[in-house]
Amino acid sequence: RWERATFGSCAAWRTRLPSGTRVAHKTSDITRHYHDAALVFPRRGRKPYALVVLTRGFETREEGAAAVREISSAVWRSLSP
Repeated sequence: RWERATFGSCAAWRTRLPSGTRVAHKTSDITRHYHDAALVFPRRGRKPYALVVLTRGFETREEGAAAVREISSAVWRSLSP
């Protein structure tokens, strides 16, 4: 289920995206796996997009979340005009 409380406030996404970018997302994790699916709503006329990151092999949830931040940032930059 999409968690309303995380809309626009997720640290994993927010720290690598420009201020004002809204994100609706859902995470899931089990031993050595961390997943995050998000709908990203940029400001200033850019089109929204979906991003799903599935990981495995990380020792901690924090390591998996760091990978999500890096991937999110790379996708944002690749979609920038």
